[in-house]
Amino acid sequence: YILFWRFKMRKFTLLIALMIAASVCLQSYGFTDSTFGGYFGSPISNIDLSYLTPRQAYESSCVKFKYFIRYIQFNTGDLDLSGPVITSLRLFIDSVKALNGTPIIIVNPVDSANSTLSQISNGSFDQLMENFAFMLAQFNTEIIISFGPEMNGPWCAWGQQAVAYQHAFAEAAMVLRANRPNIKLAWVPNWAKGYPWNSSGLKLSGAYSDYYPGDNYVDYVGLNIYFKDWEEGDTVPAWFWQTSLDYLDFYNTYTIKYPMLITETAGVDFSKKSTGNTRVPLTDAEQKIFKTEYLQAIKIIIEQHPRLAAVCFFDVVKKEDAKDSSHDWGNLEIDFRQPFDVLCYLLPVDETRPVIKIEPLAGPNPCGDYLQLKNLPDDVRQIQLVDLFGQVVWRSSTVEPVCSINLAVLPVGVYACRVITPAATSVIMIVHN
Repeated sequence: YILFWRFKMRKFTLLIALMIAASVCLQSYGFTDSTFGGYFGSPISNIDLSYLTPRQAYESSCVKFKYFIRYIQFNTGDLDLSGPVITSLRLFIDSVKALNGTPIIIVNPVDSANSTLSQISNGSFDQLMENFAFMLAQFNTEIIISFGPEMNGPWCAWGQQAVAYQHAFAEAAMVLRANRPNIKLAWVPNWAKGYPWNSSGLKLSGAYSDYYPGDNYVDYVGLNIYFKDWEEGDTVPAWFWQTSLDYLDFYNTYTIKYPMLITETAGVDFSKKSTGNTRVPLTDAEQKIFKTEYLQAIKIIIEQHPRLAAVCFFDVVKKEDAKDSSHDWGNLEIDFRQPFDVLCYLLPVDETRPVIKIEPLAGPNPCGDYLQLKNLPDDVRQIQLVDLFGQVVWRSSTVEPVCSINLAVLPVGVYACRVITPAATSVIMIVHN
C-alpha cells in the first residue's frame, strides 16, 4: 500500500550534509549500497496488482523507489499459501525484486474472528508462520516484516496490551527469522505525542519502553508520525520537527543499534482557524501550502537525524473519523497525499534514469482541450500526464512523431507531461485552462 522514497548518495544540490552523514551510518549498519528511502503507496491493491504495479509506480515518479509495502492479516485466510492474498503477495515480491527494491510486509497480528496475541505467543500460529517464512525465503532477497505497528495506540486491536504484545512479537521473530537471514523484523510504535490518547492508567514514560520486545528480536526500529492540525493554526509549528523523533528520547535510545524507518507519515489540516463548532475546510491551494510546510519539516527531521534510514508517506485518500477531545466532524474523506511537485523539488531524482527539464515541445501552453507534442524522440516508451499529487491521470504507449492529447476530460490545473525513454525522462510542465 503507500508511498515511500529513495535518496542517492551523489552530488545533489539538496541534502548534501545529510547524505555525507548517512553514508557513515549506512555502512555501519551493513547496508549493501549507499542508498535509502523508497516507495510507500496506496495505489497498489492489497489483493492484486491490477491497479498499479511497482514498475508503474516507479515509472510515474522522478524519484527512484527502494521500498514497496503491502499489508496482510495474521490469520488462516491471509496466510494460506494457496489463497488469493499470498498469491498476490508472491507477484508483488517478484515485481519489487525486479526493480532491485525491498518489500516491506506490514502484518496486523490480531483479527477479532481468527487470531489474538495470546494465540501467536502460545505457538498456535507457529506452523502457519513457518510455512509463510519458508515461502518468503525462497525469493532470496531481504524482506522486512513490520509486526503489529502502532501497538502503543488504543485504536489497534492489538494496542495497549504491552506484555501480550512483547510475547507475540518475540514468538513471531523467533519463528519467522529462524535460519533465514534475509527476513528482518521491524518494531514500529506510533509517535507518542498525546499518549495514552484518552486511555487511563498508562504512564507517558512507558509509551515506547513498555512495548519494546527486546534487542534479540528486532532488526529495524521505527515510528509512525502524523501531524493533524487540531489546533486550527493552519501551519506546522516549530515544535513538530524539533521534537518528533526526539520525544521521550526515542532516537537516541533505539537507533544506536538498529536503523530507523518512518513507516507512515502525513500532514493534514482539517479546518481553517475558526471559532465555534462550524468546520470550514481548507481549499486545495491552502492544503498544498500546509502540506508543503509539512514536507519541509520532514526534510529538517531527516537532516537532523542521520540514522534515519527511510521515510514513508501515507499517500492515500480515505474516510476516517475526524475527531479528538475538542472536535468531532464525523467521517470525512481525508486526502493524505503529498504534492508531487514539492516532493520532486525536495528529493533528489534517480540518477540512473535522470529527469531532464527541457524547453517545452508542447503547444499551446497554456492549453485548452487539446495539447500537441512535437519532435519526440524515436525511442519513446511512454507519455504520461501526472497531476500535482503524483497520480498518473493519462498515459499512452503508442507514440507518433507528433502526439495529440485530449485534455477535455481532465480538470483544469497544472500537470507534468513526462516523455519516457530508456535513457531519460523529459518533463514539461503543462497548464490546462
